[in-house]
Formats: sequence, C-alpha cells, structure tokens
Amino acid sequence: MAKNPFHNFSTSRRYSKVNAYALARASQLAYESPRDCVRTAFNWGLKCYPFAVGETEAIILEGKEFVVLAFRGTSSLADVKTDARFCRRNFMGWGGVHRGFCRAFLGLWRSGNSPHVMLEQAQQKGKRIFITGHSLGGALAQLCAAALCQQLIIPTVYTFGSPRVGGRAFTKRLNNFLGDKLYRHENNNDAVTRIPPALFGYRHAGQRYLLTESGELLHAPGWWTVFKDRLRGRWLDFGKPGTDGAKDHLIARYCRALESR
Repeated sequence: MAKNPFHNFSTSRRYSKVNAYALARASQLAYESPRDCVRTAFNWGLKCYPFAVGETEAIILEGKEFVVLAFRGTSSLADVKTDARFCRRNFMGWGGVHRGFCRAFLGLWRSGNSPHVMLEQAQQKGKRIFITGHSLGGALAQLCAAALCQQLIIPTVYTFGSPRVGGRAFTKRLNNFLGDKLYRHENNNDAVTRIPPALFGYRHAGQRYLLTESGELLHAPGWWTVFKDRLRGRWLDFGKPGTDGAKDHLIARYCRALESR
C-alpha cells in the first residue's frame, strides 16, 4: 500500500471517483492489524485510531479537513449470513433491520470504546465526515450513518459489496436523509450484494454504482444492463477455480477496478 490514495481526496459530498478509490482502500486497510493500520495511515499523512468490541472492528482516519470511519467487513459469504432466517429488529425507531448486523453495530456503538465521540468532535471542528466499509462493514456503515442522522450529523457514505440492511421503512428513512450522499458499489457478480433476499422484504439504500466486467463504472444501471454484465462475467469465469460471485466480492477487486477509473 505504498501509493497514497488520499493525495487528492475531496471533502465534497458529491460522488467522486477519486474518493471512491480512497475509501475502498480505507475499507481494505480496516482488515489489517491495528499496528499496520497506524503505520499505513501515517504514510498517507493521516492519523489512525482503531476501535474494537468483540468481532466488530473499525478505524478512524483523520485528516486536516475530514475524518473517515471505516468498518471492518468479511470476505466470507457464510459470515454475512449471521442470522440464517434474516430476522429483523427495530433500529432506533427507523424500522426493521437485520438482527445480526444490528447487534454487531450496537455492541461497538454503545461500548466504552465507541468512535461516536470522535465523530462528534469532528463535527464541532467543522470536519467533513465519511463513513465506509466493505461487505459486512458496508452494512455497519449504513447503520452508523442512521445513528449519526439521529444526532443531526449528516455523513457521506461509500459502501463496497454491501449486503441489504433493512426493510422498506428503514430504507425509505435512510434515503430521505442520505439518498444523495450514500454511494453503493457493486462489482459484477458479487453475490453478497444480493443477500438477504429481496423476497424477505430487504431493500438496498442509496445510489447504485456498478463496476462491470468490461471495466466500466455505471451509475444506476438498468436491469437489462446488469443482467448482461452478470452473464458476461460468469461466461468469462467459466472453468476457473472458485466461483465468480465470491471472487467479485473481494475488496482487492473493488480497489483494482476503482484505481483504473
């Protein structure tokens, strides 16, 4: 991770390919050990503060004009299915969300080692707040964004390979606050972005950005475009080790795809 992805980072709330790449790298960094996170952040010209409660981990990267909260995710499809029945519970009066995601987030948010104090201080200092995460980390990022909106702190959110988080009520309210500030990235056949199933009432929030098999970055693609891209991805992956849906979920693939944009 020698290259500094935050060299041209912008504090704009509008979608930025430069910011998308930087935040994908921050999401990737969140998988590393606290020591490696601090060292890499220093090389990027940022301060780093790790947080952890149980298996829920996150880091804050602090710059002069912004802070980034990146939640650690998982590259395991099985781990994302924390609750095999996808049961929901009410989240702060916002509607039903995935019970496992909710438990993981609140365990950290309500602990003595919570990042919310630093985020409040950043807000008071006039710093722009960005929330990000890959996979499960993307789900936690959305719950965190909702919790911050409860405090009238409006962040900008970039997620990568995030599963669906909540039902219609939660998604509608999150979109009311952050519909134009929540950018959801999907890489070709990433299988995690399709769970929990929409059949069970789960919905995605925010604006969709598709990283295609051919290397394009498409905003709000139509269903036919998505279908053809998934078919092309499966065809080109045919006969190769592993499954296309699992490999497309890797954060390294998101970083490579966004770096080339």
